Amino acid sequence: ATLSDMRTSVLPALLALMPQAFSAPRASQEGLGQRLETVRAEAEAAVAAATQAVEGHIARLEPLEAAESSPEYLAQVQPLVALGSAAVPALVAAVAAPAPQPERSAREPGERDLTKDSGRRTAAWRARVAAFALRGIASPTATVPLLELVRTNRSSARVNALLALQTTPEDLRVTRALAPLLESFDNPPDRASLLGTLAHLDGPEAREALRAALMTEDARVAEATLDALADVASSSASGKQRVLGLEVELQALMASERGASAARGLLRLFRAVPEALEEDDTLEALVVLAHEPTSRRTISEDVLDTLRELDIKPPRRVRSELKDLQESRLDDVRVAALAWAASQKDGSARRKLLEPFDAAVERRPSSDSVW
Repeated sequence: ATLSDMRTSVLPALLALMPQAFSAPRASQEGLGQRLETVRAEAEAAVAAATQAVEGHIARLEPLEAAESSPEYLAQVQPLVALGSAAVPALVAAVAAPAPQPERSAREPGERDLTKDSGRRTAAWRARVAAFALRGIASPTATVPLLELVRTNRSSARVNALLALQTTPEDLRVTRALAPLLESFDNPPDRASLLGTLAHLDGPEAREALRAALMTEDARVAEATLDALADVASSSASGKQRVLGLEVELQALMASERGASAARGLLRLFRAVPEALEEDDTLEALVVLAHEPTSRRTISEDVLDTLRELDIKPPRRVRSELKDLQESRLDDVRVAALAWAASQKDGSARRKLLEPFDAAVERRPSSDSVW
């Protein structure tokens, strides 16, 4: 079979012929029956050829010291993507394949079995490449088997299946299958992968699942949701729009007891979508979070530094909180607050920020270290 044959989906051809099969005369029906058998045989041949190509390519893969976005990594993935939908069964099998269990090599007691470790690393690498290939193909024929892997596996196969589902053309179907699983995923990597997939999917069900995850009492789930949203927003305009539609939930999170623990994720998200801080209520909630007595010094400093780096104008409605931060007894917080205000052409803040340096110059005007 040619590459073009392998990319052909048999289902549309079968569906197109079915009405004719029921309405045509008997002789024609027999002809259509033969045609259906031919199409089926061609599809089976295409799958067989693609399976052989997948297995051969994957068997030659070795782990790289390269990021998953690197050209070297993509060079391992692209030949599999080029095989199209016909390769889906073999790629799903590669994602689900368990790590090999090689025979124990002769070694001293307590010595690590490096052969076994190497085999597992290679198997994990190949499964991940297969998942990225499925992600690139984005075929609806992969939906059911990948969802089954998510439901029945508690290993890396589940994480890889969720990765592959991020580009599914069946957003609604996948969301309805995945959203109810969130409460049962107690393993952090599994939960983070599930939220990452939901963040990529469109539709009201996906948005509702993300809203619920942000509002949950489990701070770890909220943090994982923020990370997932930041990842998607960093790579797509639609991801940014998703974040902008969650302003009410983000404000509520910052105002809650979970706000301090979620600060790192919130700041990462706002760096990915600084437009979210154009909403006064969101910006106010973030400044108030920095001002909260329960916030650690590093949180307050990180919030103020981020606002300065993003060139955000201080809001009028939080003048009192800003004044307190600029007069904080904590040097790092006070300097960060003054530096933010000074970056926005606040002359008074600039003078206060430079006072210690001016005083040092006055005391030791000839000192090189002071200057």
